[in-house]
This record gives sequence, C-alpha cells and structure tokens, in this order.
Amino acid sequence: MSIQSWGAKGNTAKIAVTQSASTGVQVPGTNFDCTQYLVKNTGSNIAYLAAGDNSAKGSAVAAVIPTGSGANSANGVPIIPNEVAVYTFPPNAYFSAICDAGLTTTLWLTPGEGM
Repeated sequence: MSIQSWGAKGNTAKIAVTQSASTGVQVPGTNFDCTQYLVKNTGSNIAYLAAGDNSAKGSAVAAVIPTGSGANSANGVPIIPNEVAVYTFPPNAYFSAICDAGLTTTLWLTPGEGM
C-alpha cells in the first residue's frame, strides 16, 4: 500500500440492493494486491455489505442483516445513506449487499489504494 491519497485502480461495480442478498459480485483491482475499496451508497436507505476473498468465487458470499451480538451477529457492514468511505477488504474481493425488508438502495464499489 502506498502513502498517498486514495486512487482508483480498477473498474467500478454497481450493486442494486434489495431485501434479498445480492449474488456475489467480484470487484478486481488492476494490480493484484488492491485491498482498499471506495464504497458509495447513493440511496436513502442503509445497506449491509459483506465481502469474501477470491476463494469464495461469489457463491459463498451473502450479506445478512445483523440483529444483535453473539449468535445474532452477521456478515454485513452497515453502509449509511449517502456515505462515501474507503474500506479495506481482501484483494479482488466478491461483494454481496442487502437492505431491510421493503427497502432498496444502490452501492458503487471501486478498488484502489491509498488513504
């Protein structure tokens, strides 16, 4: 990872988020060690984002809405409405997202590096 402001290192992916977990979508970087992803929620609802490494091949990645702690914790990082943030995930990760029942939003994910 470089010590520079964040810069895109691959193509942006769009996930239409509904109350059903999306199928895993791979967001590969142009270099094989990109681990930062710019995530933008362009909707007015919270989305829960899950990531899996390349070994998951998308099928094993499914976002779940967390309902508490311990046995009720789940694979879903909350992405608030209109949020733009850079997160660290595995390189060339697969992503899945979900919203609460009856809600929708759109997430955009771009691989890159920097801070």
